[in-house]
Amino acid sequence: MVNIKKTEQTKANLLTAVHFLISKGERVSVSAITKRAKLAYGTFYRYFKDLDEVYYQAIEISLVQLSVKLERDLATIKPAPLRIYLTWYL
Repeated sequence: MVNIKKTEQTKANLLTAVHFLISKGERVSVSAITKRAKLAYGTFYRYFKDLDEVYYQAIEISLVQLSVKLERDLATIKPAPLRIYLTWYL
């Protein structure tokens, strides 16, 4: 098991809640985020100054995850020239 500090886990829980709410098409608010993460309302403001900041970080995480998946998927494409073309195209 990975040893994660409680503060890092709490922030991750908040970001996970944001991803969940967005993926379900639900209204995203500080109240909805903290309720989904099962945390106190004020906890949100220990980690983020406002909703814009949490959106920015959630988008950044999503882009990193997407790029890792894309890199993994591209590695399976044969022949290599096709992989190069697809990489250029993207």
